Amino acid sequence: METLRQKLRELSFMEMTPAAQAIVAELLALTGAQDSMPDAVIHHPTFDGLLKLAGPNAARELLAQLGSDLAMVEDALSDALTTQDTTVIRHQTHVLIALAGSVGAESLLQLAKALNQMAHLAHHKDMSVVGHRLLRSTTQVRAFVAERLAGLDAPGPFASGTTKAAART
Repeated sequence: METLRQKLRELSFMEMTPAAQAIVAELLALTGAQDSMPDAVIHHPTFDGLLKLAGPNAARELLAQLGSDLAMVEDALSDALTTQDTTVIRHQTHVLIALAGSVGAESLLQLAKALNQMAHLAHHKDMSVVGHRLLRSTTQVRAFVAERLAGLDAPGPFASGTTKAAART
């Protein structure tokens, strides 16, 4: 079983068709292989590179906005999975693909691609399984982002994780 998990982990980072991504994501979830992946939440060099590119002042705002965007997508996907609304699932997974890809959330990226493909094919049973795994992964990425935001030591309105809207009030 461990050999299968290792091969699935290797496959998850390869370029493949959306249908193949959906199959690999489902197998990863069913075997528990993603749960045992080191650094499964974030690819740190990608994430750190983004923060470095943003600079110390913009990094705070970037992380606050990222956390807010992830929360909105998570809420919308949770509702859409409950109602099996494939239009909303497709739209929100597109947003999530962009967010996950830009910050190095590799597992989340693969799950979002797989769920998007399943929504296109209206595979409702598979959407539920992969969708719930995707929601757990989104929660993990949000926690990582919140932790990094809290860890920034430069003073500013986003030091405690406060959103832009809350900071203005």
